[in-house]
Amino acid sequence: MALILLELDRQNYQVRKKEIIVNFWEEFFPLDQEDLTLRSRLMLEARSPEEREKAKTSLSKSLLKILDGDTSIYRIILEDADRQILLKEERSKFREYNTYSNSLILKDFRGQTSLKISDPVKNAPVGRLILGYTTPKKDKRIEDLTSEYRIYALIVIIVLSLSYFFILKYLILPVKRVVAYLEESRGRAPHLFERPKTLLEKEYNNLARDSLLTRVNQKLKDFLATSANLDQNRIMTELAEFTAGLFEFDCIYFLILKRRDDSNFEVAGEYSSGRRCNAGLPPAMKSYILSQTATPAVPLIEKKLKNAAFVLQLDSRQIFAWSDIILSDKDFNEVLIGVHVPDSGKSCAPDRWHLETYRLLTDEIRLGLQSIENQRKIIFKEKSEATISLSRNLGHDLTNIIATSKLDLLAVKSFLDMEEDEIKRSPEKQKIFKESLAAVLNNTMFLQQIVNVYRSFSFIKRPRFEYVDVNRLLQEIVDLFRLSTSANIDIRTSLAAEIPPCRLEERLVKLAVFNILTNALEAIKRKSGAEGVVGFINVKTTFDEKADQVVISIRDSGHGIRNERGEIATPMEIDRIFSLGFSTKKNEEGEGLGLNWVYTIITEFHKGRIQPRNHPEGGAEFLIYLNREMPESKDQD
Repeated sequence: MALILLELDRQNYQVRKKEIIVNFWEEFFPLDQEDLTLRSRLMLEARSPEEREKAKTSLSKSLLKILDGDTSIYRIILEDADRQILLKEERSKFREYNTYSNSLILKDFRGQTSLKISDPVKNAPVGRLILGYTTPKKDKRIEDLTSEYRIYALIVIIVLSLSYFFILKYLILPVKRVVAYLEESRGRAPHLFERPKTLLEKEYNNLARDSLLTRVNQKLKDFLATSANLDQNRIMTELAEFTAGLFEFDCIYFLILKRRDDSNFEVAGEYSSGRRCNAGLPPAMKSYILSQTATPAVPLIEKKLKNAAFVLQLDSRQIFAWSDIILSDKDFNEVLIGVHVPDSGKSCAPDRWHLETYRLLTDEIRLGLQSIENQRKIIFKEKSEATISLSRNLGHDLTNIIATSKLDLLAVKSFLDMEEDEIKRSPEKQKIFKESLAAVLNNTMFLQQIVNVYRSFSFIKRPRFEYVDVNRLLQEIVDLFRLSTSANIDIRTSLAAEIPPCRLEERLVKLAVFNILTNALEAIKRKSGAEGVVGFINVKTTFDEKADQVVISIRDSGHGIRNERGEIATPMEIDRIFSLGFSTKKNEEGEGLGLNWVYTIITEFHKGRIQPRNHPEGGAEFLIYLNREMPESKDQD
């Protein structure tokens, strides 16, 4: 502000004042210019030092008379033609002549003018007199100009003060407050301005709210990742604690109601948390909600509780609360209602922004809980289908084994009905008897192995990790798979030598590999059609020393990985085959456990990686990467 006022003085006011002085010079300074010019020329044209000194004394007397007179001229200088100073006289007049009435801010106004000294014969300049002046006293024109510019200065002061106040209030202080909030929120949840006063604070609140809602969304995603092993009570309890702490609510309350009859609900669960969620608030909220649901009409319940603000009466206090219906079935037989009490000390409704925040929070919770419920349904469906498929496959395999064993047992029974001597006399019958008996024993062992594979599904909840020879594991499962199928499939193995043992849950890895082999067989069958099953499955192992991983490759000669339309799947579509509920089979029952369970066994239980692809030479290939050492694995017996 000071700089602007100084510039107003120098660049505008003083220029205008100088114009007045120049325009009315003779009125302000009635000088005898002819006498000054004559005395100055005598000094300039003096031929001897004596003459010059005499002329100088005479000129100096005249100049001092002017300087000591009642004029605002404070300095007179005589210069020759070469701009050399020959005489200089000066008086201090700034404080005396620059007064409040004729000066705006600065009291050092100065100007100058020059009087040429010429040789009248030669008509050539021989020097000049330079007159320096300051503000003349008591001149109404200058005083009026000063008053005018004082008004301008006042306007500038008012405008700048208002501007500074506006910038301070709506920019500088909000920036400082926002920066302080950001620093305070570093590494933790951001705080909201309870009453944002500026646009910057409002925009910060919008960003902070988005961040808080993102945290709620992430929390619900965390629940989603563990929803198979997390019960509803724990989800709702943790969600209430997390949300109340995040938004700094005095109380947040979730109530699950189940319809008892046409006009009554019963409480199936209630969860509350908050800074002041004392014993009085939840019962009051429950009583209010039950009073609003005492009607069979669903529209009335929605009208009273959906996105609704109300006032709770607690003792002698009135407390503002906000409710919404988070989840409900179609007929309102089961309803989840959420109630927010942001500040138990207030009875009036907050502004529209806060009401919008409560609605957005409820929407976020609703979407998250719906996703958790949908995933639970998918997991239940997958488990049911897996159980049915396991039962069907187990029944199919057991039927084949029992049918084979039945023939061998009939053969053994026929030999047991013979006379002992008859058998002893016939080496051929002895050989057949031994082969039949050995077949019964082999089938019994095969039966146990098949059952063990299907039992592996139950080990998911209790895995046991130990060091395992991967080549041996694969050879055993390949041999078992050969015995379990009657199809004309060439199963080839190429197992790398000297692969170090890996820390695995052997039973689960067998289950995963068996499932991939089953899918490969089904793919070959679909490609072969009615012409007879012909194809191959290649099982190969390598060891990546750099990554310290064993790589298992299982490739088939089927029609490759297809999308839902039956076309060769793109890499992006291939990535979806591990998703829950994904299937390319239409109107068919699934086989095995499904690739989602294979993915879970390899990636979650063993911290490995599984990569499916369509082989360039045809068919599908699954690459399984197993770490030799399980990262942060723990035995669970």
